[in-house]
Amino acid sequence: MTAKERYWDRKSKGLCAICGKRPPVNNKIRCQECIDYMVERTEWLESHGICHTCGNEIVKEGCKQCWRCLANNNVARIEYKPETAEQKAKRSIKGKSLYNKRKEQGLCTRCGQRKPINGKLKCGICLAKDSSIHKKSAYKKGSIPTELRGDGLYCYHCCQPKCNGTKVCEDCRIALSKNAEIMRQHIDRENHIWHKLQGAEINELTYNKKI
Repeated sequence: MTAKERYWDRKSKGLCAICGKRPPVNNKIRCQECIDYMVERTEWLESHGICHTCGNEIVKEGCKQCWRCLANNNVARIEYKPETAEQKAKRSIKGKSLYNKRKEQGLCTRCGQRKPINGKLKCGICLAKDSSIHKKSAYKKGSIPTELRGDGLYCYHCCQPKCNGTKVCEDCRIALSKNAEIMRQHIDRENHIWHKLQGAEINELTYNKKI
């Protein structure tokens, strides 16, 4: 039996795909003992400067894999065949089914292990991971991180270094002023909802409490 056949055989029997002795953790292919072992092994190898993939070769500073494993990854990437339309459709259906199942169970739709944050569909850990991924992707595309915008150097809207100590550049300020003027023209001040509310109702809307 090949490694691939053994993998699917254990998975079909509801056993850990690594040891084949214990049932896997929810929505995982490994049991908790194998997960703990792999985490401990990876941390030990990385702390000693050894490739965490093969566990044999010494790695360069700042790398996690040796030259041999990196070369194998490059070959696999070159030989990779894109998914067909049928495979994409099948994967999409499977992903949506898993998403809806986790949502109904009240679990994070990304990891399926923890409870989501109130008002969200993902847990705090997964939201932080997604935020980090999106920031890195935006930074590679040339976007300025949000925390650096509006600092008097980069414009908060167009991200161009055209500010003179203000949050927005002159071009964006003019555009925003025009948009604000158009919005003001569409406000029905006579029939506005604020004129129909009493003091207690206004206080409840603004401060979420009554006088």
